[in-house]
Amino acid sequence: MEPHHTNLPSWAYPAEDDVPESLLHLTLRTLLWQLVRRHLAAQGAGALVGSEQFIYWERDNTYRCVAPDLYVLLGWQGEADVRVIRTWEEGVPDLAIEIVSDDHHKDYVTGPSRYARIGVRELIVIDPTTGPERHRFQVYRRAGSGDLIRVVATDASRTSSEVLGCDLVWQDVGPEGGPRVRLAIDGDWVLTEAEHERAQKEAERAQKEAERAQKEAERAQKEAAWARARELEAENERLRAQLRRTDD
Repeated sequence: MEPHHTNLPSWAYPAEDDVPESLLHLTLRTLLWQLVRRHLAAQGAGALVGSEQFIYWERDNTYRCVAPDLYVLLGWQGEADVRVIRTWEEGVPDLAIEIVSDDHHKDYVTGPSRYARIGVRELIVIDPTTGPERHRFQVYRRAGSGDLIRVVATDASRTSSEVLGCDLVWQDVGPEGGPRVRLAIDGDWVLTEAEHERAQKEAERAQKEAERAQKEAERAQKEAAWARARELEAENERLRAQLRRTDD
């Protein structure tokens, strides 16, 4: 039987656990966290985007918790530095994303049932490994009845999120090697801050190159005009000299 306490102070809710994760798992969730934060900021949506924080859904019970790889709580007006989420205090996340680990039973079976009890609007499960009874993407959404229903189970490279308003795209080989999960809106990639800065620098470099090429073209055009003017002047001088000889 699980211990149950009453009137626990806020500091009594653990904020971390020593659970190892693979390098792939870390890379996937870190990039996805960066992309989701930037995407929602660009949309002007006040949102808390967290990763690996404990979410408690039963007051005074420290055993009722999950730590999603990523979660989104829309309409957030609180502090950016969040230790834990207590749904009766901070609210229920609108979206949770889980990346399947070695213990895939947790993400396929126990995870969805827990998120159903929490009350999330949307749960997306991403599995780096596909095979019998395993899927690249699973999407669960809350139905009118209040149940969390699986509406997508696919090995396709793309699925959509209603909460984010964009697509999640699996890449077997990302820009920096290795598999990645990216966000896309109408075919355009959402960029991280670092990628955006690189793209800006490339655009600025291309603009400078275009301006330099334009100046070179204008200079060449002027030189060609001057050369033509000199040729015409020389031709005119030749004709004038010929006329003088004729007059003589």
